[in-house]
Amino acid sequence: MANLLKLVCLGGSVQEAVYFMKAQAEFFGGVEIHKGKVGGVEVLRFEAIFVSERERQPFSLFSLAEVPDFRGVYQLLLANAHGAIALIPADVSRIPDAREVVIPLYQMMEERRKEDEELPVIVQYHWDGQGSAPSAEGLDRALGVNPQLVERVFTRADSDSSAQVVGTLALLKKAVDEGESASL
Repeated sequence: MANLLKLVCLGGSVQEAVYFMKAQAEFFGGVEIHKGKVGGVEVLRFEAIFVSERERQPFSLFSLAEVPDFRGVYQLLLANAHGAIALIPADVSRIPDAREVVIPLYQMMEERRKEDEELPVIVQYHWDGQGSAPSAEGLDRALGVNPQLVERVFTRADSDSSAQVVGTLALLKKAVDEGESASL
């Protein structure tokens, strides 16, 4: 069996992070969500197995259950991560909070690039279904997201909870594909 992958989800409110993790755990077989602390901040975690057409890939998914007071928590969580999901509310009024997630992710991506490593990032814009949906391009501009550097997905609160896993599935598929190409 393949090595354990570490994925990290950052962003959203406490309630959004909990909802996100519950949807993930349910999708991947009702696995138990564990709580712990990193740098004094509550973190949610579970382990599951992603079954692709060619491989069974064990992984851990971590998500902050509260907003950290300092960015060092982001660096601690992202250390040795195989991919990250930025859970960004698709709400222009929450752009300043969302920047607090995007900036450390871009910094970590840059640090990894200097070491010839990659940190795959999925920006998962999550719309609450209220009013008209903002465009992904408008949100990209407001946040300074470069769609050439990250993959983006758009989810809706009123959709099936399995829609919440699109970012996680995209990262897992990418990791499995890259793992296979690295072993060739």
